[in-house]
Amino acid sequence: MTAWRLFEEGTIPAWTTAEWYAGRDRAPHVDEAVHRDRLDIAARMVRHAARELGLSTVADLGCGDGGLLWLLDQVRPPLDAWGYDLQQSNVGPAVAERGVDVRYGDVVHGEVEWAEIAVATEMLEHLVDPHALVRRIAEHSRVLVASSPHTERPGNAYEFHTWAFDLEGYHDLLEQSGFEVVAHETTDMFQVITGVRR
Repeated sequence: MTAWRLFEEGTIPAWTTAEWYAGRDRAPHVDEAVHRDRLDIAARMVRHAARELGLSTVADLGCGDGGLLWLLDQVRPPLDAWGYDLQQSNVGPAVAERGVDVRYGDVVHGEVEWAEIAVATEMLEHLVDPHALVRRIAEHSRVLVASSPHTERPGNAYEFHTWAFDLEGYHDLLEQSGFEVVAHETTDMFQVITGVRR
């Protein structure tokens, strides 16, 4: 597995805490060209998994201002979908402007209403222990759709990322947690992956 820890082991970087996110600006990624392709791919993967496996519920575990949930809501029949974000500035606009169900919450340490399909786009690389969250997801959800950068390495990663994964490392992250990888694509600097629980 090729994954790199980008912080000193045994420490908790400030940017992995709820307090750090309290003052952050909204993250409207679906409206940003650099993020739109990976969100479109993730939405396609979610819809494909739902159709192929007969699933109907989706929980987006780090949904920002609800962009992916909004994309999913554009296709009929709609999926029963909701999301969580640790940044309060995302929750209000998600509900008021995008019309999607987004809740303020910490999916790493808090209570989660789980769904058949879990989504973790541009989230795992921000965690102290992404492996633990993927294992937790595997205990509750049949499918995981996730995305993270595939081009970052120690020394050239975004300053608030705690992990970097190449393609093999991201694949292994899911496989070692009980998912079989059934799709893995790249777009620009991002990788988008689907795992189905074995």
